[in-house]
Amino acid sequence: MHRERYLKVPQNYLMDLKQINAACRVTPQKPIQKLHDLPIDFPNEIICAKQVSGKFVSQILLELEDCVVFLPQRATSVLENHVDSLKGYRLVFRGTRNFGSQHHETADFEFLEPL
Repeated sequence: MHRERYLKVPQNYLMDLKQINAACRVTPQKPIQKLHDLPIDFPNEIICAKQVSGKFVSQILLELEDCVVFLPQRATSVLENHVDSLKGYRLVFRGTRNFGSQHHETADFEFLEPL
């Protein structure tokens, strides 16, 4: 009578399909929206924030409930040490303001404390 032999596979060789599938699945991304396209005076909760490096500059990227927003460059130097703390705060776009002698419109925004 033949005895069937089973090979014991070391635990570190077993595949973790949950981890593999999580890395392989393509999740729908939120659309990128311009800051000045956000509704005026509406508090948008910040889900996640990170500093990303582009080709020429570094910017703060905020993930909101429905979209992703890049903050203007002027906010990067002020927020770069606080990026990890922004989750739960709310971003409020207040409108655009004329800036400088050439009447360049710039976004006016602020942060509100978490609820």
